[in-house]
Amino acid sequence: MLTNTMAYRMAGMGVFAWPQFIGNDNNISGMIAAIIISLICTVAAFILTCLTYSDEPAKAKKVIPPARAGHSLADRAGSVIK
Repeated sequence: MLTNTMAYRMAGMGVFAWPQFIGNDNNISGMIAAIIISLICTVAAFILTCLTYSDEPAKAKKVIPPARAGHSLADRAGSVIK
């Protein structure tokens, strides 16, 4: 992997997944790397949200009415499939 971390056992999600990076020799460097990467991603997501958030409502999109009942796409094209 990019950070040389290795998952040694199955774990839960989120914070509960960090202990899975503790090696069999009780080396916690993989867990520390996983925590740092999680914090960097959290801060990046917060900054991107602050930069791109808008209180303005979304503009209304043009709605295309549905086809009339009983008519197929072939009827619209001018030919009827039988």
